[in-house]
Amino acid sequence: METQHEKTFCKICLKGRTVFIREQRLYPTKMLRKHIEFGDMGDDRHGEILPHPYCDFCEEFFFNDLAFFNHLSREHLTCHLCGDHHKNVYYKSYESLEIHFKMTHHTCPYEICKAKCYVAFKTEDEL
Repeated sequence: METQHEKTFCKICLKGRTVFIREQRLYPTKMLRKHIEFGDMGDDRHGEILPHPYCDFCEEFFFNDLAFFNHLSREHLTCHLCGDHHKNVYYKSYESLEIHFKMTHHTCPYEICKAKCYVAFKTEDEL
């Protein structure tokens, strides 16, 4: 398909869209990147496909927002101290969350607490 017709399936759609293979869209090889970044309008044969969200940490695209947020909540971390105004801020690893704790919150300076993954507090009084 790719060599003779210069068309291909979107691998993200193949993984995320639960339809028969004949219902999947074929894209000109040169247009695949546009589909991934901007999505597709719906037509009589196919429904609308939204842009595929991208995880900057893992450098990976996901089929839709639900798959993306499932990935974020399974693979990455949030700050439990920041509350709702930062609820969609994720950290790649505990090390990056730890930097956030040190810069924004109050961390316990004792080694025994550091061994328990940096116990952090919202205010100095709580510490």
